Amino acid sequence: MALIQVMSRVLVLKGEHNIFLIHYMLFMQFITLSLFFYFILKKRWVLYLSGSILILFVVQYLFFIKVENSYNPLGLAVCGLIITFYAGRYLYSLINKKGKYLYITLGSLIYFSLSIMVFGLGNVGLEIKKSVIDLLFYFNAYGYLIFQVLCIINWYIFLRDRNKQGIMT
Repeated sequence: MALIQVMSRVLVLKGEHNIFLIHYMLFMQFITLSLFFYFILKKRWVLYLSGSILILFVVQYLFFIKVENSYNPLGLAVCGLIITFYAGRYLYSLINKKGKYLYITLGSLIYFSLSIMVFGLGNVGLEIKKSVIDLLFYFNAYGYLIFQVLCIINWYIFLRDRNKQGIMT
């Protein structure tokens, strides 16, 4: 995903169109997080639901080719809602337990909830001032930063616990 962000930045600096890259990032993120939630939830329906969504998007891209070079609010909303659902389901399963991936799950819940709201507001068809749009995108960027920080915290806790057990030196 970092490669896609670098490519996007290079295209922007060259003044070229980069909207097509969001589709690759969206689906890589969706596949990665779906597999993550499949492994921590240990439920086969996660694979079936994620696979069904991916098949629907393949059909969308096959029959509506111009979607590839445009903004796809349906893809962003559906993928975000599914990941938010998985995160909520995992948090629900932790009500009386300690969760190993609590911070990653909280981060994904925060980021994808914010992202759905931000991109949803961008698609309501209202005339929104540029300053408000910029504020919304900064809001989304900070949500992503929170997500990344919570992932790093979870990673640190996991490594610290392994080190205490003598697994790592």
